[in-house]
Amino acid sequence: MSVAQTLSNAKRLARLGAPEQAGQLYRSILDDFPANKRAQQGLADLKRTQQTNAGAAADSQDAVLQDLVKGLTGLYQKGRFDVVVEQASRLVEHFPVAILYNLTGASLVGLSRLEDAADAFRKALAITPDDGELHKNIGTVYRDLAQAEKAAESLNRSLELLPGDADVWVLLGFVLTSLGRTDQAIAAFEQACELKPNLASAYGGLSNLKEFQPEDPQVGRMRALLQRPSLSNKDRAKLCSALGRITEKQGHYAEAFDFFAQRNRVLKETQHFDYAFERTIFDIVRAGFPQSSSLAASAPGSAAPALPYVSNPDEKTPVFILGMPRSGTSLVEQILSCHSQIFGGGELAYMGKAVEKTGLDNRLFDAGRAQVLRGSYLAGLNKFDTREPLVTDKMPHNFRWVGHILSAFPEAKVIHMQRDPRAVCWSIFKSSFSVEKHTYAQDLNDLVAYYDLYLEWMAHWEQVFPGRIRHQSYEELTRNQEQQSRELVDWVGLAWEEQCLQFHRSGRAVKTVSTGQVRQPMYQGSSEKWRRYEEFLTPLTDRFGTGEQPENPVTPKQ
Repeated sequence: MSVAQTLSNAKRLARLGAPEQAGQLYRSILDDFPANKRAQQGLADLKRTQQTNAGAAADSQDAVLQDLVKGLTGLYQKGRFDVVVEQASRLVEHFPVAILYNLTGASLVGLSRLEDAADAFRKALAITPDDGELHKNIGTVYRDLAQAEKAAESLNRSLELLPGDADVWVLLGFVLTSLGRTDQAIAAFEQACELKPNLASAYGGLSNLKEFQPEDPQVGRMRALLQRPSLSNKDRAKLCSALGRITEKQGHYAEAFDFFAQRNRVLKETQHFDYAFERTIFDIVRAGFPQSSSLAASAPGSAAPALPYVSNPDEKTPVFILGMPRSGTSLVEQILSCHSQIFGGGELAYMGKAVEKTGLDNRLFDAGRAQVLRGSYLAGLNKFDTREPLVTDKMPHNFRWVGHILSAFPEAKVIHMQRDPRAVCWSIFKSSFSVEKHTYAQDLNDLVAYYDLYLEWMAHWEQVFPGRIRHQSYEELTRNQEQQSRELVDWVGLAWEEQCLQFHRSGRAVKTVSTGQVRQPMYQGSSEKWRRYEEFLTPLTDRFGTGEQPENPVTPKQ
């Protein structure tokens, strides 16, 4: 075939939409005649046409993707997280882009599937590693997973990319606080205040760590912000908490109480405590664990597990530390987690979710449901990548599920923390707890009602499972640290280790409001601090008196 004929055929193939075959013909000419201008021009025209077509296709694909992302974003904003996860998971097979993984991760957070969310954010970062918002998102998830070191690393990377983001500085400040790095945490909160002087959460973080002088300009700024009519209720509550803590440290107790009370009035407007609902939950659960049931007791006065225990080295053994918030659960976890065989898991939501999965009704809690609950809980517990065979779970409100725990986990250890009820209730009242999870915490009368119900819970469990629960006095622990610490370690079945006395030197992260206290050596007297506010605490003193610590009705008589 002549060169002219080959050129003619190549052009015809290009017009017919066969650029690959046309290119082969042009290149065959250039193999023999490298200087042939028409073949060179033909190849150049083919390349230009292919680039134009690819650009048009990309534009079309981008338009489709933008429409899809817009639709998914709308679903996310409506709280349709499950739908977003389902649809985005299918779309990434065709559009493997960071924004779809980011939407998936954000929706998984909304569904409380934090491990899966972290995985989605990691996939997004593999595509766009220099996205500061993505590092912020995964850092927030790591924080909520109690992986504080990873959280700090991600948030620091976010700030390298977004140094002016005050919200990231605040997040980093709280993570550093949980790690006990006080000076670094203060610096992070201070930087947030510099960038955004009206950021209430930054002042809240500082108030936990910094010793403010009365003339400190930041205190004046907080007071001025509090007077703004446009201030949101959320920010007003944060500022009242901060100023309450600051004035308390300065010894102005009447003013501090006013700030705490104002904070709680604001929060109570958004969430109502439903005592009847809490009572109903108790009655339903109690019906499932009657004292005479074969599930709980094989003979009167003796408890037997619903499930036979078969040792499995691949499973973690849970240690449950429970009771009212502010009763000392963080302190006991900190002591135990210093042991070489115990990993401190923190406040885990796994048991509440496992109970929901098995169903809340007044049927007897049988072995079948116990097996389902055990599997659900262990699926979460075994995600901890740690060599220690025991894992603590210090979710205080697990006191509602002691029957479920001891039925499904015959090997588990349960430690019930007890403390002066006046100290507990006052400490809850002035602490910054989530109003959604602690609806009883904003009113002293609600606190008394909830505390009495808690006592009923624990009295019932002691009747149904006698001898299976260690009732640990917070005050006795502070008076006799070594003896009580040794007994706690013995209760969980381990040999004593001296480092358990040095709990305050532990570098583990503590996310709860007790993070400051567990960084200090053991001290006595904290259960008497409520007396500074005694004149304002009539509902507490009417119920529990003003004298010595009331006897706890749950503790069995010796």
